[in-house]
Amino acid sequence: MVRTVTSETKRTIFHAAKQGAKTVKTVAGEAIGAAARAATEVVLDKTNAALAAGHATISRSSPAIKRAAEKTARRSIDKPARSRRKKQTAGRRPTVRRRKVAARRRKKAKRNAR
Repeated sequence: MVRTVTSETKRTIFHAAKQGAKTVKTVAGEAIGAAARAATEVVLDKTNAALAAGHATISRSSPAIKRAAEKTARRSIDKPARSRRKKQTAGRRPTVRRRKVAARRRKKAKRNAR
């Protein structure tokens, strides 16, 4: 009889623990859902505020943007296309890499001249 009582007690405890875990899962799920909803609300409010600030900035600068676009369009039609030739590099100051390459070339030329 002691074994029967012990096994029934084990089953009862097991069932109670299972029910408790189920309840805890439900409560945790509801808590996570509520936190997600609150976080989403904060994100949406901040995004809305940022977009409103951006809208004000764009509203203030839109006349200048329109004028610049108009001038650019007019210039592209009025002026002929520029040639695509590269500029000569004679006026550029040599960089460290160019100086090293030039020094190596001079050294080779000196060796080959002997």
